[in-house]
Amino acid sequence: KTQERVEQLALPPSRVPSNSVRRRIAIVGAGPVGLWLALLLVQKHSCQDPSTGRPVLWPDAPEVLLYEGRPKEGHCTRTDIRIALAPSTQLMLNKRVRSQFSTGMPIAEIEASILKRLKRISPQSRPQYEHKIHDIGEFARQGNFDCVFWAGGRRSLNDEVRDTLGCSMTETDSARVLVFQFKDLELGGSVNSDLATAAQIAAEWKLFRVLMRPGVEGVCDGWLWLFGIPSNAVALAKNSKEKKKEAPPQSFVEALKRVLSFGDDKDGVGDDAGTSDVEDNDNVEEDEEEDVEEGAAAAAARLLAAAEVFQQRIKPRECIARWVDAAFWSSEKVVCQAPTSSASERGSPPLILIGDAACGKPFYTGTTLNSHLKDVARMVDEVEWINDGAEFSAQRFQAYEKHYQSEIQRNFRFERR
Repeated sequence: KTQERVEQLALPPSRVPSNSVRRRIAIVGAGPVGLWLALLLVQKHSCQDPSTGRPVLWPDAPEVLLYEGRPKEGHCTRTDIRIALAPSTQLMLNKRVRSQFSTGMPIAEIEASILKRLKRISPQSRPQYEHKIHDIGEFARQGNFDCVFWAGGRRSLNDEVRDTLGCSMTETDSARVLVFQFKDLELGGSVNSDLATAAQIAAEWKLFRVLMRPGVEGVCDGWLWLFGIPSNAVALAKNSKEKKKEAPPQSFVEALKRVLSFGDDKDGVGDDAGTSDVEDNDNVEEDEEEDVEEGAAAAAARLLAAAEVFQQRIKPRECIARWVDAAFWSSEKVVCQAPTSSASERGSPPLILIGDAACGKPFYTGTTLNSHLKDVARMVDEVEWINDGAEFSAQRFQAYEKHYQSEIQRNFRFERR
């Protein structure tokens, strides 16, 4: 159908008369999934201008508007998160974006590449930054949108809004996990040993589990995921936001100390970690608080013992650590109806969840971006976006909903069976 439309347009679309009213499509969230959807929509409804050789939109192409809550200077800046792109995903992106994608790319580069191609085809579809949406119904009414796509991420819709929309989120039991990224191994360093057993013995903690992931050339030599962390140690996790620019840690132990905190101890875990500043005055509540401090110190000591083992076996010269919440999450449904505003003269448009707003899983199981991008591409192909005079209802997205339900029910870890 797309090829037929291109062949019919012997002249640039801007010179072809059209009396049709264009659909208005809003995309909330300019991360990789939101940008990808915007690009596919404008690509599907464009052709090459024979006089200039540049891509131009059809006159009846849907109007795609992209909204981003972050400021412009904060967009395309997430260089610390790298994505393992599957070969099939790389081929798909290379073809559509006309750029070179590879596994291990930072999200910042993925976003920048897609955005560059989007602006070339449809400059008017570039993100509108610092756009906060507090009322979805009012947003849809004021924009007179035929459809709203929500690509704002996992926690972009609160529980109250989700309950109203009928897309409540189910999250499996969450566990905090430590992720170490290491590189520049010394001579004799190796990841090919039973690190879990060694850590369990050294720390006297049988719950420790270790998962290794191979590194990416030019980025790191590997990632180590540590599970089964004592709860008292989890309570000592530092805020992930960096307070000051520091040189990268040079060992697993140093990296661990950067992400653990004891009260006002600026250096993390010190030699006197866990000692209480509370005076002994026989106050029961204060005594109980001191017990908690001692428990936390013991738990931190177990982590330090495990980190010592990792350093002795792997021997990196550089290592960083971060905390990750490991859980599977999924929405009850992804095809919803935007709330109806009291001032609205038309019915409420469909509200479609995409990307992590729909579902996701812990990073250690593999990225969900591959499946999110493919699901969006499938949906764009399935739906007729040109204004055909019929209502643009949620019914048009039933194939997308059906595929989503089959995927989350197939994977028992989503706990949707």
